[in-house]
Amino acid sequence: MVYIRCDLCQSDRYITIEAMGRFRHPVTNVVCCQCGLVFQNPRLENGELNSFYANHFSEDLYGLIGADLMSVIDGHRFNYIRNYIKENFSEYDPRRMKILEIGCGHGGLMKLLEKDGYCVEGIEPSISLCKSSCDKGLKVYNCFLEDFVSRHRFDLVLAFHVIEHTSSAVTFMKKINSLLDDKGRVVIETPDVWHLYGDPHTGRDYLFRKDHTFTFSENSLGFLASLTGFNSRPIKRLTPRHIWFEFNREESTQRQTPLLQDRYEDIVCHVFNYRAHFSWRQRILTTERLIILQSLILKLVGQKGLKNIKAFLRKIGIYRLIEKIRS
Repeated sequence: MVYIRCDLCQSDRYITIEAMGRFRHPVTNVVCCQCGLVFQNPRLENGELNSFYANHFSEDLYGLIGADLMSVIDGHRFNYIRNYIKENFSEYDPRRMKILEIGCGHGGLMKLLEKDGYCVEGIEPSISLCKSSCDKGLKVYNCFLEDFVSRHRFDLVLAFHVIEHTSSAVTFMKKINSLLDDKGRVVIETPDVWHLYGDPHTGRDYLFRKDHTFTFSENSLGFLASLTGFNSRPIKRLTPRHIWFEFNREESTQRQTPLLQDRYEDIVCHVFNYRAHFSWRQRILTTERLIILQSLILKLVGQKGLKNIKAFLRKIGIYRLIEKIRS
């Protein structure tokens, strides 16, 4: 395990907001006190991450979702992307349009796009998933994005639930930028930190996971775009809890919207409130969370003064939490 700085602003000031992940795996997530990015810290070293995705990720993914449900999801994404292309690439001939899907999995979406006449290539680090895609006759490279080399540029890059798994989102987006055509676009889907889901007490279907190195918001994705040479905008979502976001190279030097950042205090309150109000009957105030709360209070005392602590505790519902546990 390795401790890291914030990937966006390089700050080393952060506060722990969660010490448990899905299935009660010990996973520590923190929020940057400078820009509000939520990330896993400490996390696996790069070599360990690469080994996990190459050899074990397919088992974890399809053990949770299942191939049949994944096919349904691919169908919804295909309909969405086909409409998106019609709206944003109206002058393009589908037979000449080049699309790259990063983290293409078993190739379900690629196959649908290929049948629709598009020239599609894929990148998949999982050995078993890459083999499954190649068996379908698809052009898929078994590598990580940073190792990918192409002789041509792409008009559209797709990355669904990939960016939250990277070791550096900044490096990831800079690499994509180098692969895009001058008017190229990127569409990503990723969990939204402002739409938490799952059971934070049992870990069932919990948003925070051992393989999620980042948890973004629309604001943090906009900040990421500004750091990597893109203009950006949120686009229509398929589900409320997952962000759909577009990065594009058009007018990237002139931002169309003001750059916003999340306040770390708001994210801390949001996460603690979610846990406190999820299910009182199932609520277990573990030793780990008490340690987190104690550390949080001490840091806030140093930063904001003692007079604000009582109001902060009321805001995150700790008083109500203790009363419920006692009853």
